[in-house]
Amino acid sequence: MRPVGRRWGAALVSLAALASLLSGCGDKAGTEHTIGILRAVPAKDREQAFFAALDQAGYDRSQLRVLGGKATEVHPDKDDAEQTAKAWVADGVELIVALSTTSAQAARAATSTVPILVLVNDPSGSGLVTDERRPTGNVTGSSYRVPSDRLLAVADDAFGDVHDVGCLYPSDDPGARPPHADLVRGARALDMTLRCASFASPVGVAGAVAELVADGVDVIYLVNASGTVRAFPELERALVGVPVPVLASTPTDFATLLLEPDGKDLYRQLGRQAARLLDGAKVSEVPVQDPGRFLLVVNLAAARRVGATIPTEILDRADQLIR
Repeated sequence: MRPVGRRWGAALVSLAALASLLSGCGDKAGTEHTIGILRAVPAKDREQAFFAALDQAGYDRSQLRVLGGKATEVHPDKDDAEQTAKAWVADGVELIVALSTTSAQAARAATSTVPILVLVNDPSGSGLVTDERRPTGNVTGSSYRVPSDRLLAVADDAFGDVHDVGCLYPSDDPGARPPHADLVRGARALDMTLRCASFASPVGVAGAVAELVADGVDVIYLVNASGTVRAFPELERALVGVPVPVLASTPTDFATLLLEPDGKDLYRQLGRQAARLLDGAKVSEVPVQDPGRFLLVVNLAAARRVGATIPTEILDRADQLIR
């Protein structure tokens, strides 16, 4: 029979080895990793969910060197974004996270070797990825696809017999093309007439809104893109006093109905993808992901401003009510 002391000694050695292993898992053995975050608009609080997911995967924020980490650091100009990404590559960045179509295109122009993780409206529709299940090249990520027919159907139930849909989109933003194409398909599927007006810059917003109002549209749909978000102040001023409900897929204070992906869930998903790439997974092993959950938000204050009464059945379906 083995002496009791030896059994305890062996157990203590095993526990010590396990403790050492676990301590190394928490921070990837203390290795510092460099990532870059390329944005076209200022960061929102939901970006914290990205870092929380990385932390859960063993990449503590203290072990990350984050280029572009300030929430206010933005590079909306494609040439500026490309030069920034090139500087990051020269600085040894291991992963670039691009949070708009323009940012992703700039990052891809800057490097063909550093993995690029994108969050864009439509990775394949924007030409960034050819095979979303098994991406080739150095680009993968998550989509911000919002089914326009679903939001239009909710609007039809909320406001009654929506026939003429007005859409606003930034003509110079490549990120607007896939959601605009989806809106065209969605309106056609629901037998709605779509009337679109574009603006090349925020200065042109007022004229585009006036064009749709003159056409007598029933609702105005804001096509999601970074250029749209940058024009939110001008859009809000132009839409004040216009008795037409506004539909959006990016949070605004003036949209009557909002259908958006669950932002925190989407950024957690992006963080898990980032962890896999930092772990050494090939880009082809990290497929593009779609949003897992959508949130319906009803802005009752905005509804009152346009004289609309939202039916109880829509209020019951809403994930959030803004009063």
